[in-house]
Amino acid sequence: MDHPVVDEIREVMEADGGLTRVTDLHVWRVGKNVYSCAVAVYTQDAGLTVVQLRERLAVHEEIVHSTIEIHHQPAATVAGAKA
Repeated sequence: MDHPVVDEIREVMEADGGLTRVTDLHVWRVGKNVYSCAVAVYTQDAGLTVVQLRERLAVHEEIVHSTIEIHHQPAATVAGAKA
């Protein structure tokens, strides 16, 4: 999807100083200016939870549903992850 909300989702998910990286992101429009997303992240933050990522997304009221997958990885693996 070519829409600013895609970049906004990526930005908010990765807003932790480089510890977390989005590796897969799908966004669908499910209504007028309303979106759903499925996102997978790799993170070096061993304590990062889905609840915390949903809280990051909450700043975007247009995201009404999200599916989030977290992969906790050592630093060297995250640095080499491809988005």
